[in-house]
Amino acid sequence: MSHMSPWKRGGRLKSTSPPPRSAGPDSRRSSQSGAGCAANRRDKMRQSRDAENPVALLVRSGARGDMDQIVQLGGMRGELADIGYRPLRPPVRRNYREGISPLEYYLGAHAARRSMCEKKLAVAPAGDFTRLMVEAAYPLVIAGEDCGGEKKGLFIHPFPGLDALDFRGLRGLAQRLVGRVEVKTGEVIDEKRAQELEEEGEAVLVRSALLCGGEEKWGYGALCRKCYGWDLSRRDLPELGAPVGIVAAQSIGERGTQLTM
Repeated sequence: MSHMSPWKRGGRLKSTSPPPRSAGPDSRRSSQSGAGCAANRRDKMRQSRDAENPVALLVRSGARGDMDQIVQLGGMRGELADIGYRPLRPPVRRNYREGISPLEYYLGAHAARRSMCEKKLAVAPAGDFTRLMVEAAYPLVIAGEDCGGEKKGLFIHPFPGLDALDFRGLRGLAQRLVGRVEVKTGEVIDEKRAQELEEEGEAVLVRSALLCGGEEKWGYGALCRKCYGWDLSRRDLPELGAPVGIVAAQSIGERGTQLTM
């Protein structure tokens, strides 16, 4: 009796590999349980951390790391993904303080390689975006002292209830007014005047480069010193001929590049 050929009629080889694994209920349950365990440990660490602990000081100051990285140090690494964002099994239930096994280290290498590749590849689009902004904004220069638009400007409004809420990344009215020219007085707003205006709690009308009449007076891309306001690197109005368009494009592009790091 001849043994059975692995070939089907038509010349195709029968597939002996198991079907691709899908994210079924067990996979979702494992992911949810891992996330819940990490969240519980994160809450315990947040409640019990000492104010003088060097690691807590690093995280709270924003100098280095965040709570997720602290959880990986003392809680659990959790579920990892490969370069195609597919979940890797089994999830890493141990942490770096207790030590991880060779298999868990190997699984963690997938995520590390993906993170490194993404950082290297994302820098190029950020740099290209910076170049496009520079090409679009390079005609903007300071061409004169005053365009004559003393009565035109934009209202800057205070945020109501800012003191009662925790908006650490939101700038108050005083911070947004420093360096701008007030339409009412025609003077540059310094820190003292900005604090007085913030205490009044009213919207402030200031000169703006968006409404500058320099193009009508001096040509395309022209801005005046009064509408532009302070050059914050010098704490003074910009010099004539200053390439403020290129400065703005590079200021935005540098932050976009840092976001990829």
